[in-house]
Amino acid sequence: MASWRTLLPLTASALLAVTTVSDAQTTASPTAPAAAPAPRPRIGYLPPGAAPDILRVLAPPPVEGDIRDTADLAVFRSTRRFEGGPRWALALRDNQLGTATLLQTFSCALDAAIEPADAPALVRLLSQAGVDAGVASASGKNTWKRKRPFEREAGPVCLPPADSERLARVSSDYPSGHATAGWMAGRLLAEVVPDRATEVLERARKFGESRVVCGVHHVTAVEAGFMTAESVLSALHSVPAFRSDLDAAREEVSRLRSTKPSAQACAADAAALAERPY
Repeated sequence: MASWRTLLPLTASALLAVTTVSDAQTTASPTAPAAAPAPRPRIGYLPPGAAPDILRVLAPPPVEGDIRDTADLAVFRSTRRFEGGPRWALALRDNQLGTATLLQTFSCALDAAIEPADAPALVRLLSQAGVDAGVASASGKNTWKRKRPFEREAGPVCLPPADSERLARVSSDYPSGHATAGWMAGRLLAEVVPDRATEVLERARKFGESRVVCGVHHVTAVEAGFMTAESVLSALHSVPAFRSDLDAAREEVSRLRSTKPSAQACAADAAALAERPY
């Protein structure tokens, strides 16, 4: 089962870390212990302030007791029925974030099994765009601080109680960081492989719905995550480095599509995803 850290926004868990040697290491005596390398900040494509202001793009989250909030809680109660079943198990897998994991998640939709080591431009595209998406979703979370559904009502969730408590302390509900990351990845992959756009975007939607199945997000938070990703993507297309990586990723993937995912595994996923959860 995933740790609570895997549920943090993409900015904190899904990117390739680059480290550098500190000054302390280069000047240490032969007998002194080497200092730990200092990690460089993970970077996106957008400079600060270049993305749309998500606090203005998104509507504020529902107020407790209003119509949208009532619907959110009704869906939470209804979707507890999935506990222990195939859709629950798939939602647990969707709990994982990271570029390699996302490529595996979308492999059936892409009809291609792509190894990250074979596609550095695609990895860079997904990773850096994921940073930008994560920054935007975090700004909403940190401003609105809406409680997650399991904080408001009792019911099974896809995490042990201790992990759920930690998650609630470090990350709020609205917008969903996972839904933001999954939709951003889906939109990018749909541009890289446009003939599989329907399948990819359908899987991206269901990736977001997994957060509701797991009981860790309200429906409105997932939908806000989709809109957050779309907002950031609109700004990314103005960045030359992004466009260059997008073109390079298309060339890479066109050479890698002959490697297919497991037909048996894809059939099992399709069966689990067949029922609409709400």
